Amino acid sequence: MATHGKRPLTVPTGERARPAIIVPITGETGEAVLDAAMVTLEHPVDLIEWRADGLDDLTPETITATATALDDVLADPVLLTVRTHTEGGSADVDDDRYAELMLAAIRSGAAAYVDIEFRREPHVVAALIDAARRGGVGTVLSAHDFDTTPPTAELRELYEAMCSVGADVVKVALMPADARDVLRMLEVALDVRHAHPEQALVSIAMGPLGVVSRIAANQFGSVATFGTVGAASAPGQLDAQTLRTILDAIAAV
Repeated sequence: MATHGKRPLTVPTGERARPAIIVPITGETGEAVLDAAMVTLEHPVDLIEWRADGLDDLTPETITATATALDDVLADPVLLTVRTHTEGGSADVDDDRYAELMLAAIRSGAAAYVDIEFRREPHVVAALIDAARRGGVGTVLSAHDFDTTPPTAELRELYEAMCSVGADVVKVALMPADARDVLRMLEVALDVRHAHPEQALVSIAMGPLGVVSRIAANQFGSVATFGTVGAASAPGQLDAQTLRTILDAIAAV
């Protein structure tokens, strides 16, 4: 059974500390999700992200039942995510339904973390973070842009706004058009780390151009990076074993 006290998404204590490896899983049914989870057991994983938006029957009841079943078979903690269309996912839900689904995830008692989308209505975001805090569940506040990397000033404003909300982790994932976009994002992420040293961050430049942001995660302020066991959930993700080998080599230098 997963140990909820195990919280790998914390600010590293040293520059050479290895970031946590998060591996997403999904499935159209609870059984398919469990099958995907079992495949991860022999791979280097620190945190499983269950993308619940992959369920054909996306209800509070199926989230609760599947999360509980995952808790019974996994040794690693779970980050439970309901990713909506506007953030690159499959769930087509309004704010009220989103809140209902996320509250089920929080109250299931089976998630170490929940992912909360920053661009939902502020009162929904605040209520979910409060519910998670009261339930002893960690929070990852996320924002994604699969089309572009915003201008530097806008990117700084996004980070600052997200850091002000009070989540345990702030995650930003953007699509670069060229290598300079990757450099800009990494520079902003490093500045935010220095401005908010107690705030755990995950900063990702997606796609082939952004692979450097995944393997140099800790050097630029990220506490975690995403790898794959099977199909990728976002462009540019590396196989978890390959990623672990690279991260271990970097940490050993």
